[in-house]
Order: sequence, then C-alpha cells, then structure tokens
Amino acid sequence: MQKLIYLFILAFFGLALLNSCESDTFQYIAPVLPPAPPSDGKYHTPFSTQVYPILQNRCLTCHGAAASGGLNLTGSAAGVYLVVDKSPYVTSSSSTSLLYLKPAGLTTHGGGTVYKGSEADTVKSWIDGGARY
Repeated sequence: MQKLIYLFILAFFGLALLNSCESDTFQYIAPVLPPAPPSDGKYHTPFSTQVYPILQNRCLTCHGAAASGGLNLTGSAAGVYLVVDKSPYVTSSSSTSLLYLKPAGLTTHGGGTVYKGSEADTVKSWIDGGARY
C-alpha cells in the first residue's frame, strides 16, 4: 500500500512538473502568411523586397549616416519606409516624387543618376501604386 501511495505522489508531481514546463517553455508561433491581396485587385510593388534593396544599394553613399539633404536611409526596411513615407521625397505621383526624379536623373541631383537598369521603373511603379509597405 505504501508503494502505491509513493507511486501516486510521484505521478502527481511528475505531471505537475511536465504541465508547468509546457506552459513556460513553449510559445505558440503564428504561421507566416503571405500578405492579403490589395482590395483594388492591382499588383503593388512591395517596398521591403523590391524598393528597399535599391535604396540600400544605390543611395547609402550620400544618404547614409551623413544624411545628405536631410534624408537618412539607414536602418531596417520598416524604419526606412517610415522615413520616406513621411517625407516630401515620396508623393502620390512619381512625376512629383524626388525619390524617383532625382536618382533617375530627371531633375537636379547632387549624386547624379544612380538608378541602374529597371530600378527607376521599380521605384516609379511603387510610388504610382500608392507607395505601400
């Protein structure tokens, strides 16, 4: 009988220990889902995978820590998006957006033309598509 009591106590504390470890150790991680398609049904150039790499590769020489013209493009994609989205460099149209016009060589820019190949078209498409993240 005494062995049965010890076995019961051991099983009780073992289950209590396992239960407490499970709730403290394991966290539910939500699956990463692709972004929902835009409600207007149009394709929008994604900032983080299309525009951000262009800005990082072409613009940081002048617009890094030195922040030429007051534009600092250092940081994560989300941080840079917040900078350009709230600045006068991005407007609702690429025809007035300095983030497109200057590096594309369409208006005076101290750094000259910096976009290469289709990069200007990518930035233009992003701006004209609503400049979404």
